[in-house]
Amino acid sequence: MKTLSSLLASLLLAGASSLANAGTIDFDNLALNNWDPILANYGDHGFGGVGDTRIGVSYSGSSGSTNNLLFWNNDYGDLTKVAFTPTNGTLARISFTADPGWLISSVFFELAGWPNADLNAQTIVAAIGAVTGTFSPTTVQGDFATLPRHSGFGLNTAGASSAYIEWGTDWNIGIDNISFEVIADPSNGVPEPGSLALLATALGLAGFGQRRRTATR
Repeated sequence: MKTLSSLLASLLLAGASSLANAGTIDFDNLALNNWDPILANYGDHGFGGVGDTRIGVSYSGSSGSTNNLLFWNNDYGDLTKVAFTPTNGTLARISFTADPGWLISSVFFELAGWPNADLNAQTIVAAIGAVTGTFSPTTVQGDFATLPRHSGFGLNTAGASSAYIEWGTDWNIGIDNISFEVIADPSNGVPEPGSLALLATALGLAGFGQRRRTATR
């Protein structure tokens, strides 16, 4: 029974570890020209092969007057294939919304300045639910003098159903390598289907072991 108990514990631990996953959005698989718009649903529930199937993603640029960002291939520090706001002097935003039963507990992203330049007094905000991290005004790296040639920002919380990243107000600030952690909503009280199947398998093994011992007595 000791071996069976160990197996059951291992299966349950594997199920628990599957409840927290990181989604990532970058623009590496886009074959676009400079100035091309990025599709408004790119990364939404995993569209385009990035993001996470449980998280909705939307974009806004030019301080909210557009529902898309623009694409650029290089010279944003050491970042390549980045997104930026369509209008200079405005803010860009990427918003995240978790499906029911899930929460966003962290966001992380990288910014760099074009053309291979540090850009001063930038507005950088990350928010998860009611928790807001404001990194303003700050200098975004991008020149050759300082390594790494980009700046990274992040925020961790207990989790919320929505989050956003906002940056600007210079369209020469590009974003890349956006990641976010997705966790099960503890108030939901219902394991994900994969965990239910895993638990059923573990309990089935336990029952099989019990029947086998009974039959051999």
